[in-house]
Amino acid sequence: MVKGIVEFLKGERGAVTTAEIIGYTLLIGGGVALVGYGATALFRGKTGAIFNAVKSMKAMSGAVSDTSTYSATLTTDSATGIATGATGN
Repeated sequence: MVKGIVEFLKGERGAVTTAEIIGYTLLIGGGVALVGYGATALFRGKTGAIFNAVKSMKAMSGAVSDTSTYSATLTTDSATGIATGATGN
């Protein structure tokens, strides 16, 4: 079996097929790496803003009881619009 593979690779048809496979693999791998790098650079700022907003979230202050009106004043993060704090009645 190994002898057959070696003969195939040494032959003209096997060499061309091997070169095509290696070339296409490198081309596809390079394209995937560039897309990944571009996506990382694109989302780096937005993701950081979202994580900062999530880290600064606070629970609503004030006790909730059967006489509560359940109204709240929200504090939102300016970069993402995520509510990071609330003051309730």
